[in-house]
Amino acid sequence: MPILAAAWLLSLAQDPASQPAEQDDLEKDFAELAGAFAPGWNVDVHAAMRAAYINTPRDDAASTSFDTARLWIEGEFDRWLVHFGWRAERGPGYGFFGIPDQVGEMREHEVWVRTPVFDFLDFRIGRFKAPVVTSTMIPETGLLLYHRTFIGNDWDSYSTGAALEAHFGPLRGSITAQDGEDDDGKELAWTARGDLDLVGEGISMLHEGAYGASKKLAVTVGGSIYYDTYTHNRSAQAAEVRMTGGSLFGLGPFSLSGEYLDTGDGLGNLFSWGGVASVMLLEDLELAGAIEDFDRDDGTDLWRGSLSYYMNGHDAKLQLIYAQAESNAPVASGDTWMLGLTIGI
Repeated sequence: MPILAAAWLLSLAQDPASQPAEQDDLEKDFAELAGAFAPGWNVDVHAAMRAAYINTPRDDAASTSFDTARLWIEGEFDRWLVHFGWRAERGPGYGFFGIPDQVGEMREHEVWVRTPVFDFLDFRIGRFKAPVVTSTMIPETGLLLYHRTFIGNDWDSYSTGAALEAHFGPLRGSITAQDGEDDDGKELAWTARGDLDLVGEGISMLHEGAYGASKKLAVTVGGSIYYDTYTHNRSAQAAEVRMTGGSLFGLGPFSLSGEYLDTGDGLGNLFSWGGVASVMLLEDLELAGAIEDFDRDDGTDLWRGSLSYYMNGHDAKLQLIYAQAESNAPVASGDTWMLGLTIGI
């Protein structure tokens, strides 16, 4: 099944010139169908599928990883934005360690509604991700190294709650209350987050890297505090910076980002950090590299490099990734090659 799915996805992307029109028509058909069930609503329908071929020399093994199958629908009615999202169940997403994923049952993960309270303040309620780090919030179709960063992957989960989200020009902030680690609705987890656009108009929350970014220099800094009333071991503090610019050493646009997260009681108790850089070699070819560290007893260090070929922007791209991990855990140590395909509409 995963091999057939990957072949089908590849066949969709073989004719780049025809992709935009075909995808636009398909998205229009989805929207018209959804609109028939909800007349008067402005409806957008999106879907994404991702699959990869993984080779792990340390085990002399190769396998197919079927990583993502998603469908999400957004409908706007009056002053309400309603979001429904389905995602196939999958493994932990550690393909950069040579561990393949096989998606299984599709089930509802995201259900939320958002409405403005004032011009500068929105209210959201439902099931969504805690806004701890940006690399968790980026959609699967917008990832630069096929998988999320180590930190982003660790927080890639959904829980029920409510949020107040404010925006004052270059400054954005939110206060979120969600179900905590106990997962039974009795204990809350609070997240306070702020982002500031230091230079330019800010960095896109829809994708990572330099592709599609403005040529003007843009720098955004952010931070968050996550406090779980059930267990202090899950509480965390995070800081990050993201940058895009017009050119680097005479090459194309570039991007830089870094994130730091401390988990547990007190700063420095158990911290993770990572840095990612990329540059456009050609108009549709991006070179990226990353170094990440998860400072715990097994001392995991992860190095990654990638080449991304954009066949139809972020909605159809082919990515070649090399990952080198050093860890006391044998399953998370060694090198891995991946060829990943992303298709989104």
